[in-house]
Amino acid sequence: MTRAIDQIAILPKKMREIAILVVAVRYQCAFQIHAHVAVAEGLGIPLVHLATLTAGLKPTGLAADESLAYDIAHALCAGSPLPEPLYRSVLTRFGQRGVNELIYLIGAYCMLAITLNAFDIAVPERE
Repeated sequence: MTRAIDQIAILPKKMREIAILVVAVRYQCAFQIHAHVAVAEGLGIPLVHLATLTAGLKPTGLAADESLAYDIAHALCAGSPLPEPLYRSVLTRFGQRGVNELIYLIGAYCMLAITLNAFDIAVPERE
């Protein structure tokens, strides 16, 4: 069964997960990191990329879309306006709908990370 977001989203799943992980690491949200590393692993994102992302660094060898997602999430999480060249890059690649989707995704996961941290939501125990 396909999740509802996958039916309306135009950005590739790996691209979305890279952006989410940048946010999760920026806010040091353990639950979000735990959950989205698992999703990213399921999508086939290499473990070396996930280790680098969770260390707060940009992995080398990302696909172009994934690199763009990293750069935009990183820039927005820095708290400054999105640089025009990055904005134009995502606009050229995915159109205005793609720009909106990526920015909304990053904003929503920032809010979620803050909320999870506020209530100190723990990472589930391993079985």
